[in-house]
Amino acid sequence: MLLRLLVCLALVALPCNGLNILLLGGNGLIGGHTSRRLFEAGHRLTSLSRGSLMWDWNTVLAGHFQQKLRCNRADPLSECTDFQKMIASRPFFDIVLDFSGFEQHMIDSTVPALKFMFDRYIFISTDSVYEVARTRNHTGPWREQDAVRPDDYMERRALQERDRYAEMKMRCEEQLAAYAKKFNFTAVFLRLPDVLGPRDSTLRLWTYIVAMQIAAAERQTLQLPNFAPHWQISFVHADDVARVLVLLTNSNTSGGVWPQAGGVRALNFAHPETMTLRELLTRLVDHQRLAVATNVVGDPLAEKPRYLFPSVKNGPIDVTLVRRALKFSFTAWHLALRASVKFYQQQTAGLKRGRWPEMRQRLYDSIAYVAVLPHFNEKVWKRYLGMERSEL
Repeated sequence: MLLRLLVCLALVALPCNGLNILLLGGNGLIGGHTSRRLFEAGHRLTSLSRGSLMWDWNTVLAGHFQQKLRCNRADPLSECTDFQKMIASRPFFDIVLDFSGFEQHMIDSTVPALKFMFDRYIFISTDSVYEVARTRNHTGPWREQDAVRPDDYMERRALQERDRYAEMKMRCEEQLAAYAKKFNFTAVFLRLPDVLGPRDSTLRLWTYIVAMQIAAAERQTLQLPNFAPHWQISFVHADDVARVLVLLTNSNTSGGVWPQAGGVRALNFAHPETMTLRELLTRLVDHQRLAVATNVVGDPLAEKPRYLFPSVKNGPIDVTLVRRALKFSFTAWHLALRASVKFYQQQTAGLKRGRWPEMRQRLYDSIAYVAVLPHFNEKVWKRYLGMERSEL
């Protein structure tokens, strides 16, 4: 503690009560917002990522990191020069915050190499883990304790094959639990539903926003899947995730959610107000002040699903535990969606000025895939963007 105090006093530009935090990832939708919040809270940040930045993160996050390590966790970290140099210096991190652990080998490549160099680990997980869990013994939303695999081997295999992403994230949680016990650190798994907010690299929210604008301009009716009016979906705002992660880094404000050393705890984190897909789209239409009709058609599960939300089929998640422990105040949806619409409208203006040709193509492909417009092709896209065919 004395050594850390002397280091803080030497680095007069930084607050002495800040923590040393290693971010694995940290420059995407959730990580970017979190990095900004952590920096503003006075913490010292080291990032490990591929270095790819979308949107304006390069400007927004400028100067936020004391050290940037350029590594791709899809490859063994033993082959990453930046990571090996850091390990050789024997640093200590109060918290490791993992945004980019998608497969077990990424956990295996990272945690043993960092053993005894950190106290706490936060893993950004997903409500998809309930897709590979056994049938619930209760009604209502999924609770943290429901993420238990079926006893029957064939049922387990069937669930694993049906949702590979859920299986990979579940394996990450299981492996982290084993490492926490082995290396005597403590971990929290933050299970998130579909995340909404500005700067989403999946383009899902932007896809719907632009489709609505095209529908209004072309006088088309949005075509929605048959579950849209009644299927309740859990969502969370990206900046709310960032704010709760700041709370979790502070042991004085995290409501005792951290287990003892060697233990792990899972927390569902979603806005307590669920929405149907139709409710979400209606709110987006209203925020843009558009006149757009919607029509429910077909069975989306009969063939290939043509929707972007929800990403899970098992329904919403229960957030009683995190609300009780953290007393967290969620951003009202009308404020969160208004900020998101404003951001994506600004990006759309950039597209119409000819910026980001690669993103323009991705957005076109996404609108074509989701098939909410009964008539959508390059000609419609050209009219919307105000561009010639040769520029598409």
